[in-house]
Amino acid sequence: MKLITYLVEYGCNKVFCAHLLGIFKIPLPKLLYVDKTTNLNVGQSSTINWPEANNRNGWCTYVIKSPPDTYIRATLTINMKGTEPSCSANQYVAVSIDNMPNWDGIRTFCGVRNGLVINSIGNEIKFGINANDFSQRVQIQLQVIRLQQGDCQCSWNPSTRIVNGQDAGPNTFTSHVTFNSQGSNFCGGTLITQYHALTAGHCIANINSVYGLSSVIMYVGRYKIRNPVNSDTVYSEAYYLSSAVAHQSYNNPINSNDIGIVTTRNYVRFTRGVSPACIPFAYQGYSLSEGTTLVAVGFGSTEFALNENYDSKSWTLQRVNMQLNSKLASDCTGTVFCTVGYLSGSTRGDTCQRDSGDGVYAYMKNRYYVFGVVSRGLACGGKNSFSYNTNVVSYIGWIRTRIGNSFMCNY
Repeated sequence: MKLITYLVEYGCNKVFCAHLLGIFKIPLPKLLYVDKTTNLNVGQSSTINWPEANNRNGWCTYVIKSPPDTYIRATLTINMKGTEPSCSANQYVAVSIDNMPNWDGIRTFCGVRNGLVINSIGNEIKFGINANDFSQRVQIQLQVIRLQQGDCQCSWNPSTRIVNGQDAGPNTFTSHVTFNSQGSNFCGGTLITQYHALTAGHCIANINSVYGLSSVIMYVGRYKIRNPVNSDTVYSEAYYLSSAVAHQSYNNPINSNDIGIVTTRNYVRFTRGVSPACIPFAYQGYSLSEGTTLVAVGFGSTEFALNENYDSKSWTLQRVNMQLNSKLASDCTGTVFCTVGYLSGSTRGDTCQRDSGDGVYAYMKNRYYVFGVVSRGLACGGKNSFSYNTNVVSYIGWIRTRIGNSFMCNY
């Protein structure tokens, strides 16, 4: 706290403090961090004019929030000293398009800008205005816009029980979620709206009796699950569930209709590291081509274990490439498709225990579309092993009935 007091007494502004204190990993007190939070509804507009008559400190921070399934369009007019990209340390406008608490990944602007349009990633955005000369002017016009298929985004940051999998890289699969109860993750899933995630029916059919719904946490933005959520990636967050519903025709002995949807109590904040998956609406009534390369991602076991207490699970998010193959078994058709991993020596890349519910993706149009939900398999990673996956395309109608008015994106 001595460093904070020193910085404040000697004129450190909030945006600069956030950067500097972040370097030293010192948390920034809330009162030193946010001046104003404004909630806007669809159809509402607002304008920020700086400097304000009642604020002569030389810096201000503004957080703007709108309802789920909307985004915020900001139009900036800036008349400040300096020239981009070399803005002065105390003359600039900072923008966090996803309202990151530590200003991670901000953009800064200075000089003269007229009609600069910036859209939020989700339904939150933050501005930091820093100047010690009150002759400078900043105006930010704000508008809330409801998402439409033409302007929605999904799986926006792909890059570049998993057996023979590869490290997926931090926040490269931004729609991946994992479910945890009392410190242990038991299944995965795929974020599809700001309130909903897909998972396997067998993961949640008995969630109340096995775990207790109130004890289950859905994590987003995770990369290394051994780390606490607040020391994993900057996008890691935890959400409690309000409901978990398996398909009404889910059949446990054979895992037919093995799909379900969970609903969170609060909306999931979309950021550069957390986003919904793209939904393959256009493939309703069609099938992917034989041999299509698909990608599964998860924290599941890295080798098959007959003993569930055997600790072979991955602590780092893994990805594995597999091929669609309908000839592996007679039931690899219709609402189910089968995948087989690429052979490496005597083992194959494969999904495994605790990967249940994870998404199976196809890379199309520079995005990842979720085509499958990991259901079950024959052992894991063996030379003759393969996996069954619930075909998401077969259940798009059912998904729509379960999510109500929430918005799903078809990029």
